[in-house]
Amino acid sequence: MLWAVKIYRLVTSYRWYYLLVVLLLTENLAAQTCSWEKQWDVLITDRDKIVLLEQVAASSPEFEPCTIRAFIELSTLYRINNPQIEAINYAQRALKAAAKLPDKHKLMAQAWVVHGNAQLHNKVYQEALPSYQQALNLLPEASDNHAKVLLNIAQVWVDLILRGYESDKSALCPACDDKALYHNTIQALQNALEKTLALQQSETQADALLHLAHIAYKLQQSKAALGPVKQAREALLYAQAFNAEKFPRQISHAKAQSGQIYYDAGHYKEAVQLFNQAIFHAQQASALDLLFRWQARLGQAHHALGNLAAAIKAYQQAVDYLAQIRSQLLQFNYYEEANKPLRERVQAKTYLDFIGLLLEATQLEKDNETRQVYLHRILKIQESFKTIELQEYYQDDCISHPQPLKNERNTCLDENTDVLSGKIADDEAVLYPIALPNKLAVLLYRQGQIHTGAMLALDDVNQAVAKANNAIWEFPEISKDNLLKIKDNLAKTQTATHQLYQWLIKPFAKQLEGVQTLIVIPDGELRTIPFSMLYAADAKQYLLEQYAIAVTPSLSLTQIGKRKPLERFFLNGLSVAVDKFGGLATVPREIDNLEALSAYKHTLRDQTFTVKNFQEAARDYRASIAHIATHGVFKGDISQSYLQAYDGRLQIKALENLSRHNVMRGEPVELLTLSACESAKGDERAALGLSGVAVKAGARTALASLWKVNDASTCYLMSRFYQLLQKPMPAAQALRSAQLELLRNKLKTSACFEHSLNYQHPYYWAAFILIGNWM
Repeated sequence: MLWAVKIYRLVTSYRWYYLLVVLLLTENLAAQTCSWEKQWDVLITDRDKIVLLEQVAASSPEFEPCTIRAFIELSTLYRINNPQIEAINYAQRALKAAAKLPDKHKLMAQAWVVHGNAQLHNKVYQEALPSYQQALNLLPEASDNHAKVLLNIAQVWVDLILRGYESDKSALCPACDDKALYHNTIQALQNALEKTLALQQSETQADALLHLAHIAYKLQQSKAALGPVKQAREALLYAQAFNAEKFPRQISHAKAQSGQIYYDAGHYKEAVQLFNQAIFHAQQASALDLLFRWQARLGQAHHALGNLAAAIKAYQQAVDYLAQIRSQLLQFNYYEEANKPLRERVQAKTYLDFIGLLLEATQLEKDNETRQVYLHRILKIQESFKTIELQEYYQDDCISHPQPLKNERNTCLDENTDVLSGKIADDEAVLYPIALPNKLAVLLYRQGQIHTGAMLALDDVNQAVAKANNAIWEFPEISKDNLLKIKDNLAKTQTATHQLYQWLIKPFAKQLEGVQTLIVIPDGELRTIPFSMLYAADAKQYLLEQYAIAVTPSLSLTQIGKRKPLERFFLNGLSVAVDKFGGLATVPREIDNLEALSAYKHTLRDQTFTVKNFQEAARDYRASIAHIATHGVFKGDISQSYLQAYDGRLQIKALENLSRHNVMRGEPVELLTLSACESAKGDERAALGLSGVAVKAGARTALASLWKVNDASTCYLMSRFYQLLQKPMPAAQALRSAQLELLRNKLKTSACFEHSLNYQHPYYWAAFILIGNWM
């Protein structure tokens, strides 16, 4: 079937090292075109294809061939995109339905293969191997597909050695010791190699040889290896003998794999030659997804040879290629990377390794002008990576640089040396902590110059952040009996945050003189802590007392500039207990206070604050401020992050409606406030989602809390923040002033308070962070 070939090529074009087994159907079945296949070519993303096939699965008779093929494709798509339960469920539905067909062999074989693939991906080897063996029994020995299934069986045996549990080993090979298991694996590789070599020269044969070489080499590199695995070398030799004009992509892979073998053996000159050959053939194939990989590997080899300039040049080429295919990479998860955090995936490593290389060059460089060139390049690369992080979290490749508005500072990164020129005022500074593998680099931008702090051990920084977070999360309830506990908790909080202050702020004391506003681009675990609570023990001051502080996930995604008058309020509040959440007693007072500030408002309270009402008002009401006083939960998975409405959960995606129509008029929402949010404890991805909420919602500024705060202090801080904004006062300065009033116990009103309490502990005021435009 044409559709099967297209899917096979699509997937293998992005991921060569895991062979997706697509079994072609019989001539009779091929003549039957399913209705959904006609729409297939116009669909771009896997998500679109899943939606189409889910509709087919729900509306078509289950035992028809076209429905079974839809089940099979859904299993494959879900496996690639990682919801493993769905992948297995659809494979099982395909098996059940295909068993009832009169001529069932071809579809049954295909169903067994996708069932095996899903189980292999999920590391359920006891299910994967029998599934592939069932498929083998249904396939002609001389067929291409027979060879493909043998290759997947070899994959099971290799994975069993590399990752398998003892229970899997004893179940699949009951009488085997480690040596016997190894020999079984070698035999499986040999069987797959012989059957693959018997095929006609084609893309299928080349891809199979490359995959076989890959898994055989992984076995050779493992501790279990009893010597060289000859199948790796033989498969690569055969693959490199292919016609380069007909199969440039496959030749490129073969050269790169050979180069990696030489690199791992310490033969760096030979590795450079082979990576250059791989790059040449990838250029012939116009394969950008390969070019960025091979350029990065070339950079590694040059670095190992001590040729720093050549390494930097190669890595620059790699990130340039990455920039051209970034959105495509978001749409496809590679088999070996689908379960990995973003920072462990190949595209992220390319960015981070390049930053590490440039930092090394900076440390070696004596000329300050050249050092500044390197440092500005680091910021540009880091900004690109920040965009990728948000795109990956929100699963939205449309998140990108916003269009500049009137009176807005230009925030797009320039090609000139000073990437932030004209964007940051003289009394502003930008702090860039950059989390690299095992270390943290800290940069400070001020008045066109970038300054570097000491390189820090990432584990030490993360431990200090965890201690500070634990102290906040362990804050005892207010009572006379807990006064000593509160005092002890404050001491723990200050001790932990003092260490962070010493590492991140104190080294730049001279450069920060005269700064009024500090903009922080947090990274890694540092996203989970508000910088306002960093404590200078010698001065007995929090960072809040020294600077107004704003946070943004990326300057290039921030619309910086003087805000427009805040005249039209869209207010939402939930004070009653709903679902698992208790009531928020001060929300009515909070909303009342805000209503008094504007003659133009649209308010949804309690029973009227429903999902439907919010979505309609967000779409139709032309708001300059959107204030949402309800329970908000941010987790590492965007699908589990939401705001609680009266009748259900309001998904974060719904916030897009707030500004979609306003942006078209050139008038985005100026301020989005989420006054009762909390992010999962210590979850930096959850904090990333919170920090990106302004970008996702299309708002220029957002105010949100990292943890659930005392109702009374929240009510006070919100009321004072809005009053100060009306003066007008820059948003970062307004938040700072309101927080200082709580910290110093100099409250301007008692309207929010029923009891007289001391609100000096950071628990009460530090949770609120200003995200985005600080003007």
